[in-house]
Amino acid sequence: MSNKPELLSVESVRVQFPDGTVGLSSASFSAQQGEIIAIIGRSGAGKSTLLRCLNGFQEITSGEIYVSGESVHSMGNTELRRLRRQIGFIWQEYNIIDRLPALTNVLTARLAHNNPWQSAVGFFGSEHRKIALHNMQRLNLMHRATLRADRMSGGEKQRLSIARALTQEPDIILADEPVASLDPELAWQVLSDLSRVTREDGLLTILTLHQVHLAVEFADRILGIAEGRIVFDGPPSALDDEAQTKIYGGRLPQLHTSEENYLKAMA
Repeated sequence: MSNKPELLSVESVRVQFPDGTVGLSSASFSAQQGEIIAIIGRSGAGKSTLLRCLNGFQEITSGEIYVSGESVHSMGNTELRRLRRQIGFIWQEYNIIDRLPALTNVLTARLAHNNPWQSAVGFFGSEHRKIALHNMQRLNLMHRATLRADRMSGGEKQRLSIARALTQEPDIILADEPVASLDPELAWQVLSDLSRVTREDGLLTILTLHQVHLAVEFADRILGIAEGRIVFDGPPSALDDEAQTKIYGGRLPQLHTSEENYLKAMA
């Protein structure tokens, strides 16, 4: 048993949408500080719905979600804002402001830490800038600091999103299909960077992925979802044919657990 603190507990969470569609059905798991967890499954299985529940973006129908022992379901708007300060979110489509320089985009993560009047005029003090620049350096983006975001490549934009999430100084990082828009080589590089920096900071990291190869390579643990239910919860080494059948309804191609083999398979 690990002695790392439990940061997250999901208990019998159900999500039913207004049209009657069930997005999640009795989802339960817990997660500890420092883990990297990949959520896999078919499109529409409930991966993104589960991720959005964790920081209160998606309201749950029943069950409970606890972050650091506090119930997300019972939080009001003020408490939810405080919670989201603890949780960095990395979006599939980057969610950055194209017309602003890269550094300014990263500094937006400091808005919740800044004085309201300073935020209103776009002023960030030296301490905020130091944190932002440090995280840009970790993601090899210092040479892009003054460049407008719309002039950056897709891989650079996603690393910028990672730097922004780290600059928020969160306890948890959530990433929704963070490499879905990237080619295989860039996807590998970006996930390698993401796993490196979150391990350095000891952050709980939960990401949704379509690419099983990447989940196997970079995650400590995999959650498999099928039709709104968690049908697999275990280490990558346990993701055998039986587990894949539960998740996807059939056997997947052979998993490739090195960058070279993965890129050959995707070529």
